[in-house]
Amino acid sequence: MRMRNLGTSLAIACLLVVLGCGGDDSGGPNPVTGVDITADKAHLEIGHSTAINATVGGGDNKDLTWSVNGVENGNSQWGTITQNSAATYNAPDALPSPRTVVIRAVSVQDTSKVDTCRIAVQFTKLFVDSAIGDDDTATGCVNMPYRTITAALDEADAGWTVYVMPGTYTDTDGETFPVWVRQEVSLVGHDWETCIIRKQTAEFDGYEGIRTGGNNATVRKLTVRDDTALGNPRYYAALYTDSNNALFDSIRVFERGNNGCVRINRSNGAVFQNCVFDVTGDPGGGKASNRGFEITQDNQGAIIRNCVLSGFGVGLFINGTSDAMIEGCVLENCEYGADLCCTDTPDHTPVPDFGGGARGSAGGNTFRSYSECGILNRADSIVYAKYNTWHNDPPVEGEDYCVIGDGSIIVE
Repeated sequence: MRMRNLGTSLAIACLLVVLGCGGDDSGGPNPVTGVDITADKAHLEIGHSTAINATVGGGDNKDLTWSVNGVENGNSQWGTITQNSAATYNAPDALPSPRTVVIRAVSVQDTSKVDTCRIAVQFTKLFVDSAIGDDDTATGCVNMPYRTITAALDEADAGWTVYVMPGTYTDTDGETFPVWVRQEVSLVGHDWETCIIRKQTAEFDGYEGIRTGGNNATVRKLTVRDDTALGNPRYYAALYTDSNNALFDSIRVFERGNNGCVRINRSNGAVFQNCVFDVTGDPGGGKASNRGFEITQDNQGAIIRNCVLSGFGVGLFINGTSDAMIEGCVLENCEYGADLCCTDTPDHTPVPDFGGGARGSAGGNTFRSYSECGILNRADSIVYAKYNTWHNDPPVEGEDYCVIGDGSIIVE
């Protein structure tokens, strides 16, 4: 058997790695000189299909017989294959054990002429569907999904993606809060309009909605809501990260939290982009006691890009060391668009970049409809906020930007 390149990359979903193919040669009147499977690798989700081509050298009859793990046409355990040219291999709905199948193409004219490809099926995507899923019988494939995000995340390994189908995912249906996204795992919704994570009972008061519990975790395309009674505490934070390089992309949150709608706590490289945090219509709590983002001490490298923060007491609260870069954001309908808080230690003062600062922010932020001030600097640091849009043009000190202490805000 002649060996081919071993496929090494993992697809977002399932990877078929061709380990080797081979054939032999023989002579004879108008003989078949060999069978060659031309594909060397393919990427395929469990339950999906791919074409596999083969050529027959010489011979009068070009027909082939295809089999999977020695079974002509294959079966539901190993996957099926058609007898066409090109053949279509249909991956099984669950991982085979062992996770390897052998696809063979045999010449009909000369059955000694065979080419084989050894294919390993690997699972890197788990599906969740609250409407049809079953945590007890799920394999995680699109045809046998989990019912809860919690169960799927418990099974996910580093490098895997948990894909959330449209639906509402609640604690009353088995979700556990916080929804915990582990290291190098991605939690991805179909879209934020139809994929909703919702807390409905007071039983989980004080917990986060979604939390990244390991480095390089990703959360995308989801809406997070809190339907507990207004008299009960809200989320501690709808989104919480204390891990490095967390990515939150295209997330919507409509309810306020006890300690910030979003809390970045002692983590480096957190990125929030294309998100909407809007509590304008939420009657729970007063604006003065609530924050949109809260970035605590000892956070470096955070990026907040193309996000909307509306209806908070403070849209963005930065307490202590942080060099957050903020660009392309809208901070509106807040008492303070941003509040930069100092500590007693000089090297713990925040130095966020709202435009033109050391982090390279392009600005482009819009500060509007604030009752007190666009940016309040209570620290002793120099804060850059160039290339932005303000209520007044040009911005007015004491209204658009305010300074208490020995710091400053550079707006032009």
